[in-house]
Amino acid sequence: MGRGKSRNYDFDAIEHVGNDADEGGFLADEAAEAEREAQRGTAAQVPSPAGEPASVAAVHDAPESPDKPESRAASADESESEDQDRDRASSAPAAQAATQDHAPAVQPAAKPAASAAKRRTNDGPTYSPLTAEPPIARKPKKGGKRKPAQQAVMDSFIAHRTSTEWQQWSGRLPLEVEQRLKDRAADDSESSGRSHLSAAHYFDAALRHLPEDPSEQVALADAWLIGRWEGERPRGKSVQFNVSPEMEALLKGLKQSLRRERHGIIMDVLSAASHAFLDRLDQEGLLTS
Repeated sequence: MGRGKSRNYDFDAIEHVGNDADEGGFLADEAAEAEREAQRGTAAQVPSPAGEPASVAAVHDAPESPDKPESRAASADESESEDQDRDRASSAPAAQAATQDHAPAVQPAAKPAASAAKRRTNDGPTYSPLTAEPPIARKPKKGGKRKPAQQAVMDSFIAHRTSTEWQQWSGRLPLEVEQRLKDRAADDSESSGRSHLSAAHYFDAALRHLPEDPSEQVALADAWLIGRWEGERPRGKSVQFNVSPEMEALLKGLKQSLRRERHGIIMDVLSAASHAFLDRLDQEGLLTS
């Protein structure tokens, strides 16, 4: 025999190990691989966000088996609920149309009232000549309508204030007539606030109401002389009034048209015209502003 101890080999054991390797070890038997995977998962369990192991959370989240009675009942309920939803969805347009047909008409909501004061662009940092608004046009305040005699006084007043052609007239009038002209001018000046009203404006306005026919002028003078003085002519006083160019021409024409009448007829005509005009003013009232 050779050197050393003799060795005996068990060929049956070797064959058995080879068969085990073929069945599950090295050739990846499915049962062995599944067992190893189960052992590996049990050794390293990852916790879920809820604090449970991943395997437990997976079991909780896993859907129930359709073979269980509870799962089948839930599935039936869900199917019935879906059918009811479809029925309601299909009937909703018809019900909505019927409701709209019978519903009362809804009135539109009232718009909010606009701001009472519109913001102007004439002030502030954004002002410029190009964006400035035009000035507000205010209409003059309407006063009461004047009566004819009052308007005649105002016409003479305006004509005197807006013209430089008025001329001074010198003549004779009874003291009573002159004083009455001055008193009326003072009263109207106070009531209307026109401080420039004078007796000349009333005398000029009275001449505008004098009749043009000389015979009518004489009749007016006779009526005044008889009715006021019973035919006794009062003493005259020299007076001076500024009159318009038209009335100055009228006064000059009186001397020519009445030269054949009685003495002092011109003073009587002017006095009668002034007296009648002041009577009309007394009836119409004082001038207002």
